[in-house]
Amino acid sequence: MGVIDCIANLQMIEIYGEAVSPFLQAMHFCYGLGAFVSPMIAEPFLLNEDCTPFIDNDTTTAAPPIGPNSTLPADSLEHAQEMTHVKYAFFILALVQIPIPVLVLSLAIRDKVWVISKEDPSHHKLVTSGSSGSMETHQTKEQPQQDLQEGKKSKFLNQFQYLSAKPRSGYTLKPSHLIGITAATAFMVFLYDGEQSAYGGYVYSYAVKSIADLNKTEGAYLNACFWGTFAFGRLLSVFLATKLSPSFMLLCNIIGCCFSMVLMLSLRHDHTALYIGTALFGIFLSSITPTTLSLAEHYIDLTSSITTIIIVCAGLGEMLFPVIVGNMFVLLGPVSFLAFECGICFLSLFIFIVIWNLGRHTPKHEAGGSSFIWCSAYALKRASNGTQMSVKYYTRMTEEDDLEFTKNASQDLLKASNHH
Repeated sequence: MGVIDCIANLQMIEIYGEAVSPFLQAMHFCYGLGAFVSPMIAEPFLLNEDCTPFIDNDTTTAAPPIGPNSTLPADSLEHAQEMTHVKYAFFILALVQIPIPVLVLSLAIRDKVWVISKEDPSHHKLVTSGSSGSMETHQTKEQPQQDLQEGKKSKFLNQFQYLSAKPRSGYTLKPSHLIGITAATAFMVFLYDGEQSAYGGYVYSYAVKSIADLNKTEGAYLNACFWGTFAFGRLLSVFLATKLSPSFMLLCNIIGCCFSMVLMLSLRHDHTALYIGTALFGIFLSSITPTTLSLAEHYIDLTSSITTIIIVCAGLGEMLFPVIVGNMFVLLGPVSFLAFECGICFLSLFIFIVIWNLGRHTPKHEAGGSSFIWCSAYALKRASNGTQMSVKYYTRMTEEDDLEFTKNASQDLLKASNHH
């Protein structure tokens, strides 16, 4: 799963480049949708019995099951494993994923066939026509092989393009900017992926132990509220990313997370404040990771190595933060949970300032000239004010032809004005 996560993010960035933001948000929304649907698939196959005494080697009889799926309580852990049918839930989830590798394999085969057809020497024929007939000139077989070797060589060297601080976009990048933005981006996703994992894992325990009139059922609803608003926030970000720049979206997300944490920490014994704060926190937290990746791609070119570093740091955060919060929960009490999460939010403000300060001096950002609030495409649309614009994606003319056409048209207009 870690490999799939890394490759999926990398491919989206390589395909869409600086315009990756809404597409990356859509892909991460699918993560949240899967996390929301998977428990629903598994629920009918659960035993609905507390097997903790069996796991802890306790001789106490397990509590009787309650609910529509109730059966007689199991006598041992082996008996419980025989009674449950949860394996069928894994079979269903595995079957759902079968079309994915089939589609990926078909795309890979089509891409390989296209490359082979392009490398076929028969495609390098040069045909010229004359009054006496036609003449065909074939390139030698050694030339395509030489071109192929040079292509492989350049592809190999491209893996080390950043050692000379020359990104694939063609802009010269300082090593300090590259290292600083990469480290700050990796640290940002480390903080927020860890915070997401810790909050989703401990908000139920915090609610039950800190709010006097909140029972276990409401605690479960609170947990569902967090993950539901988390998925909704990612869906909302798909549309916002088509209008707003990644830097502005990330700043709003961080400020929203800080506000929701301050609200819950200030009114930590209030039932309503906990629900409102959790919903707001889920919405603002949801799109931080994809927005951070989009912002980094806006400043530098995210290669496979850099993307791998960022995704690994995100996984480390998901692994370490629940352990840290769990120990603090036991040693310092439930309030340490919110205090820790609030401190992370304010620390991320400093990390954002570092990323933005380094990124705004990069040649890639300066060449784009985008607004801090609006994304490049939407800012260009607003600046046009409804005037007719030429869009290169919908023309058969190359940029050189377009410039030559504009130049000739200007000269004709100048001649006409001089004539009159």
